Amino acid sequence: MILLAKSTVSNAGIPGPLPSVDGVSVAALLVLSRREEASPIHKGMSAFALGMSAAAWAFPQWALPCSPVFPGALYLVLLAVAVVPPLLGKPPFTAWFARRKAPEAVWTTEPFLRINRHPDRPVAVLFSIGAASAAASGILGFHGSVREAASR
Repeated sequence: MILLAKSTVSNAGIPGPLPSVDGVSVAALLVLSRREEASPIHKGMSAFALGMSAAAWAFPQWALPCSPVFPGALYLVLLAVAVVPPLLGKPPFTAWFARRKAPEAVWTTEPFLRINRHPDRPVAVLFSIGAASAAASGILGFHGSVREAASR
């Protein structure tokens, strides 16, 4: 995210080296996908990077004023990674991480899937809180540290 934020806009307000950032992101995702090692988080972060850079290229005049939107957008992407797969009938995103340690024979069993659904709700709540707090700070005009915002 830091690399994306630093490379999104040059000092002149013109998008910087985003194609290279996007190229690295897509290439890494393709390599990981080919090896079946791309986690839902990898996919979500690649979507986030591509979306933010596309927004910066499409609307360069908004890139700097919208930079406080980055954290909120990131939390929305993470929320989608946690919530959307089960809505589409796919295993919860935590199952990908559990599969790295569990034998393949248990991957489709009800206990395995049920155990992996348990963390999804709290994680979704945490990502929702993160997105709401990031959006609230942007809406209320809080920029900088909490101390600076409290002193206004």
